Amino acid sequence: MKKRIALILNFLLVIFEVAGFYITYKVGETITPALYTEDSNFICLIGSLLYVIYHFNGKTNNKVVNLLRFVSTLNLIITFAITLFLLTNEFGFYGIMIKDEFIFFHTLCPIISTISYLFFEKYTFTKNSKFMIKAPIFTLIYGFVVYLLNFLRLLDGPYYFLKVYENPVINTVITFFGTMVAVYTITFALLEIKKKIKI
Repeated sequence: MKKRIALILNFLLVIFEVAGFYITYKVGETITPALYTEDSNFICLIGSLLYVIYHFNGKTNNKVVNLLRFVSTLNLIITFAITLFLLTNEFGFYGIMIKDEFIFFHTLCPIISTISYLFFEKYTFTKNSKFMIKAPIFTLIYGFVVYLLNFLRLLDGPYYFLKVYENPVINTVITFFGTMVAVYTITFALLEIKKKIKI
């Protein structure tokens, strides 16, 4: 029964992700790897699509699917947290959590992915250390590259806290290292919660 629910939820994620990117295109918003939101949701689209495909082959406990579903859920939790606690101050709750594609990218997909991964998807963990190293790599690379491009004036933002020339140096340092600590804390918490939930 849980496998069937996991299949339905991942299929729903595929539909919602496609809908989100379609709306982004239709309303004229930019689709770019510079946006963490779009990156994290694209990874979710790939991970959930593979989950659905492997489900019908009876191989959902696949290492690649396992890692992608973990990483995509982690990234979406980060997306949800940053959007809710930081970006709503700039754009308002409706404007950044409900409007257009954001209902999928910032709200529904993070919530559904987390519920599906924690409560309905069965995975076997070998070494937590591997996940602790691999899972946050995308976020670390994204943060480093985007900060560097902002520092070199090759990119503006795209988020206000990434604009190094518009924020005090101490704010940039605190935001960068604070985010990294938060990423590893969420990674560890997600692993521990997953291990304790018997499926």
